[in-house]
Amino acid sequence: MVKFAYDIIIDGKFKLAFFSELTINSSWKTVADQAVIKLGGLKQGIDLPLKQGMTIDINLGYDNVLINEFKGYISELAPVSEGYEIKCEDGFYSLKKMYFDGSWKRISLKSLLQTIVADTPIRIDKSLPEITFGPYRIGATTRYGALEKLSRDIGLAVYFRKGVLFAGLPYQDGFNQKRKTVYLWGGGMPNNLTWASVENTKAQVKAIAIMPNGKRKSVTVGDKSGPITTRYFYNVDDEKELTRRAEEAMKQMHYEGYTGSLTDFGGFQLVAHGEAVNLIDPKYPKRAGAYLVEATKVKVAPRQGYRREIFLGPKASLYGR
Repeated sequence: MVKFAYDIIIDGKFKLAFFSELTINSSWKTVADQAVIKLGGLKQGIDLPLKQGMTIDINLGYDNVLINEFKGYISELAPVSEGYEIKCEDGFYSLKKMYFDGSWKRISLKSLLQTIVADTPIRIDKSLPEITFGPYRIGATTRYGALEKLSRDIGLAVYFRKGVLFAGLPYQDGFNQKRKTVYLWGGGMPNNLTWASVENTKAQVKAIAIMPNGKRKSVTVGDKSGPITTRYFYNVDDEKELTRRAEEAMKQMHYEGYTGSLTDFGGFQLVAHGEAVNLIDPKYPKRAGAYLVEATKVKVAPRQGYRREIFLGPKASLYGR
């Protein structure tokens, strides 16, 4: 029988001896990944000079075979009703302490990101989309706030992974990663999955085209009773072409397959957002398929053990995966 093991290193030299619960949330929908370590009423037993801004590495696994689940900084030391919490954020945390303000008549995405992370150890992913826009202004904020505004304004996923800043379309970062396989209904693992048919899927797509001069055009297609998903396109000046792209995006919303989340054992395979996973359902073999991962939640808790909840996005085939 395997035994859970962990190694949590703070400030490069201190080891956390115990905790009562731990969670790690990661998604392309949020700029920063976050971790929370609950100490319960155990803080008095920790002889560590903890401070905001200290680095933290969280390594989890079994039988001392560990994988790095989180690398970042302590963002908050918080007393709570049931004890004490150490809140953490990934490499973007340092950008929350840095002021930012700027305006440009014309600037490329690459140049803007380089300006935002200047004089920091953060590297920028090489596969950035070639986007130039302007005029563009970011009012008084932090560098972290500048990235959040950029993500909202141009509709790209902006997040941090292994020391690298990624900005691009969702699900592209994990394109070349090897697929993992997850078996449903196995090992007593719970899931919150729903099988949806094409007929029961209602959705709308709002397509927004952003021009080099900053002007926008938009069209909306789909069932008006369904939820709206916004997609961004660049330098698409023709309304018919924009409508065509919106209708193509609609095809990604209408498919037969699973929605929701499932839980797998943690540690045996590292699944990250943006990657594709193969789902195998022994009860319904014909429902097997590959899905993109929208988010993950790692949790270690008494009586539950080390678990990874995987939140599904669309089918991988809809993105050419």
